Amino acid sequence: VDTLTMTTIALIPTDTETTRLGLRARLSDRIGDANVLEHTIRRAALVERVQKIVLIHPPGQDPMALVDLKRLNISKPVETHMDAGGLRDDRTDRWVAARKWAQPHWRGGLGGASSYDELLPPGPLAEALRAHDGETALVVRCDWCLFDPAYADRQLEMLYQDVKAMK
Repeated sequence: VDTLTMTTIALIPTDTETTRLGLRARLSDRIGDANVLEHTIRRAALVERVQKIVLIHPPGQDPMALVDLKRLNISKPVETHMDAGGLRDDRTDRWVAARKWAQPHWRGGLGGASSYDELLPPGPLAEALRAHDGETALVVRCDWCLFDPAYADRQLEMLYQDVKAMK
């Protein structure tokens, strides 16, 4: 596998109304020159190995209504993908109950539940990746407006090396 030709998409599960814990989403809250969602998209665009950004959203929502791409001035395409399941699966309620015990912390939920469990269920992620012709994905929560693009790029580099070694 030639890792330079692998199509990598930043998948951003985006519910404009509620968080995965059922709290009010605050994606339109401003921090400096942009809102929370725009900062997250801007950082995803800084990940060198990402070619495209896809916002996965529930039916009836338009996350692009919160985004001013012209002002963001990013060179990578930003698209949307509607998940008919509303960003939920049959385990969502159990996961929410486990995470509510440690809401303000990134880990420590019942059964070891952590903030990484707040990402979309795997089925819709895989569906969005296929629908947008991706081979690999960087999954970023819509409110992770301070994630480190350089660290994310390093994670993708390690993934590419592993894929190449398996071939």
